[in-house]
Amino acid sequence: MTEFAKMDSGPATAVVLITPHDTNNIRPTRAIRANAAGTIKIIDSAGNTVICNFLAGETRPICATRIFAADTSCTGIEAMY
Repeated sequence: MTEFAKMDSGPATAVVLITPHDTNNIRPTRAIRANAAGTIKIIDSAGNTVICNFLAGETRPICATRIFAADTSCTGIEAMY
């Protein structure tokens, strides 16, 4: 059974512009925002690889550990911590 780190339930304290990369991990996010519509391919905190569809300006509470360049068409991706 996978154990997840407990995350605070309050608002994010930092927002970082992300450059998608196919092999580099990022620290686990609290949320992801896409400033342009399209897809974002991620690895979630459970280790699943998922392609998510985003609307322009949409923010989702997703705990991602990688945001891939391949299969990601969104631009202006922001990670919230």
